[in-house]
Amino acid sequence: MRGQPIVWTIAGSDSGGGAGMQADLHSLHALGVHGCSVISAITAQNSVAVKMVDPVLMQTFCAQIDALGVDLPPAAIKIGLLPTRLHVEVLARRLDTLSVPFVVDRVGDAEQLLAAVREHLLPRLSLITPNGPELEALTGIPATSPALVRAGAARLRELGARAVLVKGGHLEWGGDLCLDYYQDEHREFWLAAPRLNTRHGHGTGCCYASAIAAVVALDYPVEDAITLARAYL
Repeated sequence: MRGQPIVWTIAGSDSGGGAGMQADLHSLHALGVHGCSVISAITAQNSVAVKMVDPVLMQTFCAQIDALGVDLPPAAIKIGLLPTRLHVEVLARRLDTLSVPFVVDRVGDAEQLLAAVREHLLPRLSLITPNGPELEALTGIPATSPALVRAGAARLRELGARAVLVKGGHLEWGGDLCLDYYQDEHREFWLAAPRLNTRHGHGTGCCYASAIAAVVALDYPVEDAITLARAYL
């Protein structure tokens, strides 16, 4: 750990090891940073399905954050599964005490949770990385064309996010290409890669966001970190 930047991952524990906390820590280690973990939920899942999600007690959730804050301050934070509105609200208050980049991947699908993300997390985020369905859930704008993806990203920035990366795995109109779209206040661009015909996409979003957080912790700007993280994946 000596000399390595520290990245926190705040996420659920995945019993299958392919997503969540376990995938995050693998990615962070591979990119040369020291990963610290704040577990938000215990999940029972494998490579194809989530069987159960058990949110950790709020006291436990907060204690993990407070313990790390004492002597393992982060250079960046990756945020994944937040299982309840209260977890979102409490984390948002804790983030106000940390002046580091925050990368959010998993935004959830319950309306109360989405409302909490819009109200409490988006104004604090350096980067949010929704897929197509998550973009629509957060903004009400379907990701069914390049123009609508751009509009959805702009809406997230209006709600406070400093930068948006829309992941292209669910954007079927891209055909044989997987198209990711990035937008911030000053620039926008598309990134294209050949689409892989595989059933095993479980955890790819976790690895992508963690890799971005790792590269950001190594002092790269967010837009450069995205390109370098894609090369890692």
